[in-house]
Amino acid sequence: MKSSHKIRRIERQYAQGGRTVPINIVSMIDIFAILVFYLLVSIAAVEMRPNPENLQLPKSTSTDRPREATQLLVTQKDILINNAFVMHTADAEAATGDVLPDLKTVFEQKVELLPDAITGQVNRGEINILADKNIPYSLLKKVMTTSGQARFSRTSLAVTQRKGEAK
Repeated sequence: MKSSHKIRRIERQYAQGGRTVPINIVSMIDIFAILVFYLLVSIAAVEMRPNPENLQLPKSTSTDRPREATQLLVTQKDILINNAFVMHTADAEAATGDVLPDLKTVFEQKVELLPDAITGQVNRGEINILADKNIPYSLLKKVMTTSGQARFSRTSLAVTQRKGEAK
């Protein structure tokens, strides 16, 4: 029996379909390694700063980038540490004295004391204060005094860089 050209081609394709094609996995691993490295570098370069609604930071010419530290948010309504509620802003303004006892208690409970590598003194490290630009200075003074009493070694106030300033 004579088979047609079409049937021979189909049989040849069927016979070849059972073969496995070698995959060069080394090239694929290189590509994935480069992709992972790129993603890690790009994530580290992004500035992570919480920006709750209705929080307007004051504008400044400062070009310093914020460092990784405990974050204290002072909004028109609340005071938060690392996005955890501490107290209402109105209660803090009404408090007598320069130290806010509720805030100091939360500092002592949630932020541990660590020895400083250079001086050897025990402190809580750094704190970044993100305060709305309309918060009265008297309240900011209480917050900064409380952070000093809680043994933070450095206090920074977050600002927004003015447009047109050199970076």
